[in-house]
Amino acid sequence: MPTLYCLLLGLAFELQLGSLVPLFILPTMATPSPSPRSPYLEFQAELEQILKHKWLVSEKAGRDVGFERALMEWVGNNRHQWRLARNKAAAKN
Repeated sequence: MPTLYCLLLGLAFELQLGSLVPLFILPTMATPSPSPRSPYLEFQAELEQILKHKWLVSEKAGRDVGFERALMEWVGNNRHQWRLARNKAAAKN
């Protein structure tokens, strides 16, 4: 039975036969938000950044690299700094 593991917003899931099974919650490196924001809006903003990263990496590679690769690269390389900048901007407002 093929399984696929994915990471999204600090949650790890196992994809099996079309169902998501939560595996565990990973700690995030970002500091807590200074002002309350909707988790859904945060999810949308993060997803937008992941999709932008996917587009840029795919253009560079000359092919579609896939969502999972883009997600893992963005989380590993960009997420922490993006969240710090986002929290800093929210604190100014």
